[in-house]
Amino acid sequence: MPRKSFPGFGSVSTATLKTEDLLDAFSWTCKQYGGRKGAKLAREYDAMPSADDWTPEEEETAGYLLEDMTECLDSLCPDYVTFGTAEGDGADFGFWVCWDSVERAVADGEILKTGDLSEVPKAYRGHVMEVNDHGNVTLYYKSARKFRELWAVV
Repeated sequence: MPRKSFPGFGSVSTATLKTEDLLDAFSWTCKQYGGRKGAKLAREYDAMPSADDWTPEEEETAGYLLEDMTECLDSLCPDYVTFGTAEGDGADFGFWVCWDSVERAVADGEILKTGDLSEVPKAYRGHVMEVNDHGNVTLYYKSARKFRELWAVV
């Protein structure tokens, strides 16, 4: 059974809003990364008839299944990341940084922003965002002993 993990940034499904196309893409991603829950959702979809043969009840079931898969995929996201549509493209579903949330968290002091991890006070505990001179961003969680990388965008 695949373990639940974050698959990385980027698109899962593009250029379509058809339920059956989204279910195909979401099902594969759930099966690969969603652990037991994702595998169960993928099996439920695999057991459905072809979309051409859906009854109104099966169309409704497909809609609920799509919602459940979306929730499963969103649950894979690390802090300040979401599963949903890309900004500016409502037919591009994938894993994206919530930059507005990151900026608010920096402004509110929930994330310490730095250019170098050596600048982080030893006593600090919490989220640290390192932005290097090339604009690459890495989000860490600093505990008492170490920095744990949550994600990076190059």
